[in-house]
Amino acid sequence: MSRVGAAALAALLLTGCGLEQEVGVGSTGGPQVGTAAPEVRIHTLDGAVFDLAAERGHPVVIDFFGSWCGPCRRQQADLNAVAARYRPRGVVVVGDALRDDRAAVESYLTDLVVPYPAGLDDGEVGARFAVLAPPTTVVVDRDGRVAATVLGGIHPATLTSLLDRLLAAG
Repeated sequence: MSRVGAAALAALLLTGCGLEQEVGVGSTGGPQVGTAAPEVRIHTLDGAVFDLAAERGHPVVIDFFGSWCGPCRRQQADLNAVAARYRPRGVVVVGDALRDDRAAVESYLTDLVVPYPAGLDDGEVGARFAVLAPPTTVVVDRDGRVAATVLGGIHPATLTSLLDRLLAAG
């Protein structure tokens, strides 16, 4: 690969590029769809600890974002609406800010009125899911298996359709 091609690929991955793309089995190099999600703990900014294993029995949406990420900011209102709509149905949503500054993340959460807990990630949680760049959305089913990984901005219809399928499956 030429230097220009490598630089273009790196820039695309680092920006998150804002495109919606549902990822098939294993295409990120992380846990494959249908396999067990890695056990992760996210230390949220409110001082709590989100433990993915403790959420068995509930579908979980993990929003990997960055306060500096334009596509993350653009999709946040839609994620807020989905979180509010599905919380009464048992869906758990948590944010994971990738390699970010605490003050910047707190400002992001306040400015965009994020209704779910979020934590700072030094890269460990993102690495367990092979997240290359934000925004990335990982959905875990009630049994703790990866149901989907979406690179780039996720369209709310894609997320609601997936959650409806998971909830209908019981």
